[in-house]
Amino acid sequence: MDHGYNVEAIEPEDNKAQYIKKGLHIPTYQGSIESFLSTPHKKQYDLIIMAELIEHLYTSPKLVLNCVKRWLKNDGVILIQTPNAVSINRRVKMLIGRHPYDMIRE
Repeated sequence: MDHGYNVEAIEPEDNKAQYIKKGLHIPTYQGSIESFLSTPHKKQYDLIIMAELIEHLYTSPKLVLNCVKRWLKNDGVILIQTPNAVSINRRVKMLIGRHPYDMIRE
């Protein structure tokens, strides 16, 4: 069903990317956001959703957001969703001395 939206996706995991492409019929770039940033990209969007992405970056979030901002139309919006930083899994990791997230590299 067409609701008048043009949707595209970026998904690093192959099985999920294939499901989005074939099951949901959404054009999908299979790879990381960092690799996508290095591809030529001239489209502009009304809305960019970054759902549980920031915590998986291996580069500076500031760098990624500056690049993504260029993809927005003048009145466009970036919606960022992050996971619960104080979830029980993350608290347990901290209690046993493990960092709950990968370290970000500038």
